Amino acid sequence: MNHISVFSTGKLWEIDMARDALKQAGIPHFVREENLSGLRTAFPAAPAPGVGVTWCLMVPESIVEDAMQILNELSIDINKQPGFWDFTSDPRSIKGFKIFIWISLLIIVFFIIIEILYIFL
Repeated sequence: MNHISVFSTGKLWEIDMARDALKQAGIPHFVREENLSGLRTAFPAAPAPGVGVTWCLMVPESIVEDAMQILNELSIDINKQPGFWDFTSDPRSIKGFKIFIWISLLIIVFFIIIEILYIFL
């Protein structure tokens, strides 16, 4: 049986709403977690939102229309594609992660330069 992704998001509360709606309607489904590396796994027992982590709601191909009808009634945008920063809508969180990444990269480059100087001097 082929399964089709009917909804993807990086926000945990959105995937929980969609799962609950399908469960109440008796529509078989499962959730797959995906990350930036391309790794796809089953929905974990303790999911952790983060940069580049998304969840896809999968349903059997034969009942995609029924699932879409139920999901369209929810107060979430089921047609959007999740982005890199989709796990949060708070711009301060995004800015904090970017600052952390830049500081980490600068520290790594600093130590690489120190090692290169140590080797050649």
